[in-house]
Amino acid sequence: MKGLLSGTIILACTSFVAATTGIIVPLYVSPKIVFGDDCAAWAPEIAAANSHHSVPFIFVINPNSGPGNAPGQQPLDTNYEQCVPELRNSTGNNVQVIGYIRTGYGNPTTRPVADVEKDIDAYAGWDARWRPTGIFFDEVTDGATTVSLYANYSSYARNKGLKTIVFNPGTKPDPAYYASADVIVSAERAFSDFSDSLLEIDSANPGSKQAVILYATPSNSPTSTINDLARRGVGWVYFTDDVLDNPYDESPTYFSQEVADVDATS
Repeated sequence: MKGLLSGTIILACTSFVAATTGIIVPLYVSPKIVFGDDCAAWAPEIAAANSHHSVPFIFVINPNSGPGNAPGQQPLDTNYEQCVPELRNSTGNNVQVIGYIRTGYGNPTTRPVADVEKDIDAYAGWDARWRPTGIFFDEVTDGATTVSLYANYSSYARNKGLKTIVFNPGTKPDPAYYASADVIVSAERAFSDFSDSLLEIDSANPGSKQAVILYATPSNSPTSTINDLARRGVGWVYFTDDVLDNPYDESPTYFSQEVADVDATS
């Protein structure tokens, strides 16, 4: 499976705290379950960010398969205006919030370049209090033919002030993609389908810039898998017992333990 569901290191340009492994969270749910519930849908993530300052977090927000608004307009879901600041209001410097954009697997018929750039412009136009600090490009191809396209997307976003760039091919990409991204999701699949032999980690495919995202896990935090990936130098992980068709529409039931397990690898 390539690409987070749409319906979804070493960071030279950021000031993340030093740690071996961080957590990248596809936060594909509106912050509020009902009006006035004070960001309850993000409560586990907000609590984790405030309790584990040695763990770097990247939270990927996805209002509507993208920003959900036109350039120059604020989010259609105004809950993001309150809850993004709460999400990154930790006393440390361990949190980044970045915005989801789908790219149509590099096919301009499926997703024109102008539409991708409009989504970048929309996020860049949000008020600074809730503006993302980077972009999560989903539906990324893994072959050499589109390396330059995604390099252009990365440059466009960074020129708009959205500095942290994540590509999601969901599988091992051509190594040339690493030049344009801070993080690449090199494995995204069901837990039962994953083996760390699927990862390629070497000088051309740096582990510190790779992320592993696994869904449909057992009902407990996969501590041994977290430890194994951390030992291999994988920079970012995320595990959830949520399942298809959208495994990112609620928090893992064991999220607090998952965060503690990652923290213990530091």
